[in-house]
Amino acid sequence: AAFHVPAGLAHPLGLGAALLAAALVHAPAVRTFFAQDDATFLSRAAGIEGTPWSFARPLSEAITWRALYAAFGLHPLPYHVFLLALHLTATALVWWIGLALLGGPGAATAAATLFGASSIAFTPLHWTSGLVELESTTLALACFALWLGARRRGSASWMAGAALAMLAAVLAKESVLLLPLVLLAAERVRASGAPDAPRARAVWPVAAAVLVWGAAFTATIGRVKYLGVGAYTMTADPGFLATNVATYLEWLLRVDVPIRDIVATADSAAWGAAAAMAALIALAVWLDRREPRRPAWVGLAWFGALLLPVVPLSQHTYLYYLYAPWAGMSWLLASLGQRLARAGRLAARAALVLVVAFVALEARQVRERERAMSGDFAADRTVRESTLLRNAMKSLAASGAATLPAGTPVAFVTPAPVRTSMFSPAGAGEHHVYVPLEAALRGGETLRLFHPNLRMLGFADSLPPAWESAEVYQFDNDGTLRDQGRGARALANLGYFALRQQRLEQADAMFRRSRALGDTLPDATFGLIITNSARKDDRAARAVAAEFLRRWPNDPRAATVRQGLAHDTTAAR
Repeated sequence: AAFHVPAGLAHPLGLGAALLAAALVHAPAVRTFFAQDDATFLSRAAGIEGTPWSFARPLSEAITWRALYAAFGLHPLPYHVFLLALHLTATALVWWIGLALLGGPGAATAAATLFGASSIAFTPLHWTSGLVELESTTLALACFALWLGARRRGSASWMAGAALAMLAAVLAKESVLLLPLVLLAAERVRASGAPDAPRARAVWPVAAAVLVWGAAFTATIGRVKYLGVGAYTMTADPGFLATNVATYLEWLLRVDVPIRDIVATADSAAWGAAAAMAALIALAVWLDRREPRRPAWVGLAWFGALLLPVVPLSQHTYLYYLYAPWAGMSWLLASLGQRLARAGRLAARAALVLVVAFVALEARQVRERERAMSGDFAADRTVRESTLLRNAMKSLAASGAATLPAGTPVAFVTPAPVRTSMFSPAGAGEHHVYVPLEAALRGGETLRLFHPNLRMLGFADSLPPAWESAEVYQFDNDGTLRDQGRGARALANLGYFALRQQRLEQADAMFRRSRALGDTLPDATFGLIITNSARKDDRAARAVAAEFLRRWPNDPRAATVRQGLAHDTTAAR
């Protein structure tokens, strides 16, 4: 019978191989720190910010975060272990469903391996907020698996489980709402020996769960107002829709590119690769036409139904939007391989080699994406921000920032041209441009989460007079922070950094401001000796040097100053 699972879930070694492949490729993701929207969800879970409750993703964006925060606090490792566990669960479900659709454990293992090892899972596994994709996909797969079991057994309890899983899936992310269409596609090829039931009735419990959610979603979406606006702006322009679909099809084929969505927009040059991928899909469906289970047809239905809701999004096109649809494409490609392998033993071995090569290539691409750089920064946004935040929070902890009084203002200053325009619009000119660490701190949101006693003032390449009472941290491109103190001491320290950058005018100004705030420290005076000498103002340099020796004769630098004065006197004679 179609969709028959071998007794006892035969050949569990195949499942083990698929899970091992997925783990080998993606396990390094557990080392990632928090990034991007993680700060917002953690702040809500911690009660620092309010949670806008609605039926728009309450499971993945509220309930799950609260549970994780209650269990693990601000330690990122358990969160990423949870993400990996979700991915492995989804991989196991792809295998289980593959047994029913494909009929053979070898093809099911191939499908699960393609899904589990794919670099499409990179962002959901490296970015904790990716649990939205992982949770909704895993629940959608669970719904499909339970529905298949219900159709095979004629079990009302399994069907109820499928409906509940569907409800949970749309509560995790609304983009899985078309899953009942996949069940209709599967129902069309259901074996005649399965329990009789009208097709609409077979799908209705799951569809009813979507309708109940849809009514609640529509009634409460106004509380969050993200659907159709801002980043979720949609368009019905046929040209854009076709280009966006072509882009996603191209990304399925271009596994040789580590960061396919580095420019997260629809690609007008995607048509060539998209046509090749479409031809491959058509071949799989055509070869599948006489199979009773029609796995390629069902896989294509899954791919289309779960991709369609994100196609109209006009503001961004992301590789991770393919995570849920990729399960259907994995069944389709495994079906194609299964048909081709029937040509003989050599073809079967070739199919096995292709799967192994795919795993090896994807493992390499995942490492390449983790290591890829754009200038001084990681090219992948999640890797970039997680690295910056890890280094920044580690530096703050090491400096004793947690012991500072509540409400302490902090400023991030580096007197060097580190503000990069690499991610800025062309022609930014003198306008404020993108500073990666500033973006990672999200206007102080991340700082309030990890160090609620601190109040962020902002970023600058000089210390404004209004910030002179703040605790000043010099920031590096990798997010490392160095405590420079406050007021006069901070200005003197920043002046020395400006000196090392050959920014004499800025260093001189900082040293003079430091002395104006209180000239009891010798650092600023010594710095003025250097800046005046470098500017060839020997008279001013000698005057400041004489003052230094008079006021701090026992300073370790005094001997150098005396030697310099003696040299100048000898030269003058």
